[in-house]
Amino acid sequence: MARLIVNPGSTATWEIQLKPGANFIGRAAANDFTLEDSSVSGSHCQLLVEESCVVLKDLGSTNGTFINRTQIKEAVLQDGQNIQLGGVSMIFYADTQSRAGVPTAPIISAAPLPPASGPIRIATASSVPQPAATPPPIPASASSDTVRLARPPDQSRDREGAPTPSQPPVRVRLPTDQPTPPTASAKTADQTRPAERDEGAPTPSQPPVRVRLATTQPPQPAALASDTPVAMVAQPPSVSSPLAPPPLGAPERSAGGSPLASGPCKHHPKVPGRFFCNKCNQFFCEFCVTTRSSGGVAHKTCRHCGTELSSVMLPIQRPVEKGFFELLPAAFGYPLRGTGFIMLVVGILILAGLRVGLIMVGIGGFFSVNAILILVAGVIVLIYAGGYLFSYLQSIIHSTAAGDREMPELPGMNIVDTILLPFGRFVGIGLVCFGPGIGLLIWANHDRAIGEGFVWSGPSILGIAAILIGGLYFPMAFLSVAILDSIAAANPMLVMPSIVKVPGQYFIATFMLGAVVALRITTTIFLFFVFPKGWTTHSMGTLFAMIGAIVVVSLTTFYFLLVAVHVLGLVYASKKKELGWLDH
Repeated sequence: MARLIVNPGSTATWEIQLKPGANFIGRAAANDFTLEDSSVSGSHCQLLVEESCVVLKDLGSTNGTFINRTQIKEAVLQDGQNIQLGGVSMIFYADTQSRAGVPTAPIISAAPLPPASGPIRIATASSVPQPAATPPPIPASASSDTVRLARPPDQSRDREGAPTPSQPPVRVRLPTDQPTPPTASAKTADQTRPAERDEGAPTPSQPPVRVRLATTQPPQPAALASDTPVAMVAQPPSVSSPLAPPPLGAPERSAGGSPLASGPCKHHPKVPGRFFCNKCNQFFCEFCVTTRSSGGVAHKTCRHCGTELSSVMLPIQRPVEKGFFELLPAAFGYPLRGTGFIMLVVGILILAGLRVGLIMVGIGGFFSVNAILILVAGVIVLIYAGGYLFSYLQSIIHSTAAGDREMPELPGMNIVDTILLPFGRFVGIGLVCFGPGIGLLIWANHDRAIGEGFVWSGPSILGIAAILIGGLYFPMAFLSVAILDSIAAANPMLVMPSIVKVPGQYFIATFMLGAVVALRITTTIFLFFVFPKGWTTHSMGTLFAMIGAIVVVSLTTFYFLLVAVHVLGLVYASKKKELGWLDH
């Protein structure tokens, strides 16, 4: 699995395991992987994981995307490259893992040699591909100048049958009195050798056989002297000590000896351990082990005890993504998960602030000094309540798009980022969606005094139609602005094609938001008829009953508002590839 190691070499190291297809990285919560760093843009870059390569593409970030300190717009990543996103450093590792085993030499049996006396040199060569087979037994009457060395098959070999470079070749030299070059081929010697063996046994005057183990790399067959017979033999097997039993609590192992499951690194809990120490019984990542080279082969050892580590087999588990309609039933329990009850209480206070702000703005419509002060105070209350409400609804969109199924925490109280900018986006969405309709209604009734009634003229009908169309347009505009964190995302060139791409899911989300608005209007009218005097009543019982009814209505309205916004977030979470907003 292709992966990124974030903040390598620090205590804040953690790992990003890239999924096949597009992976978006940025500061915004709507990305697949979020980097909470101010130097990282909201939508910083995209990594496209394909079968043969991984492509890194910058998405117009402010501080740029760098590979090995070189700024790029789009590039194919190589294993081990350093990636810099703003002030965040990462290392890319491709979907390849080095083998834990060491390649071994092939098993090749020696061919019979001609009967001529003379120096016989027998050496191993790893470049001759021969089948691994046990040679037939040598007859008891064989001459003493025949040497056969072999090991049992399938030992000291890896899965591909590659030779072990660390094993020295075996060279056997049989000196005799008169060297005679061979004239027969290997096949002829193999056919005539048994008869020659029967003619006589070796004389007592022959010197003893000397066997010398060469520690250097064997020469290629072409470099051997043409007058010296050479036979390829395999080195005898080394006697290994019996394996010690696995430590108590060690992970289950595969047939190849690698642990089947990984645990978190001992020093970096967010990074899966790719090596296991059988002595310490701990998992470690690449940054917590020591690499030592021996014979051109890298060995990973434990920094604590020095024991060579075992590679861990990391099972690739692709999460099964549920569709929109599968997640829809659980959306009605969303406001009650986690800290949902506290959020509902805060929501009641926010709605109360909006109501108070509207009342104060209405009172401030009268031209007097006190009325102007009340108007200014009402506008401030509306800005605080409306901006904070938009920030919280935007955080619900972000957490839902990121796959969270619990209520997010409350936003901070930053005046600019949490209050003013969100309120400006909220007003901007309202003007884009409902501004044309409201403008037509004002123009159709501009010459009529307040209280004279509504004129059903052509502009008025067009204004009402524009408001209804704006209501259908509003949910997708709100979703795009919340995801892309810009009022420019309410552009019809982006919103209208997005509605066409997800018609069924969008219809359900729009219907639920419309139901919330209808519930709010209906309950307000109902409370007006039940408590006609409102706050001017002189009955304490009626006053407390009205307050209780307002609390229940506000709680119910805010509950369904959270459900509807969560459903709107599910539209993006389930169709983000089709929408492709972060690709731009």
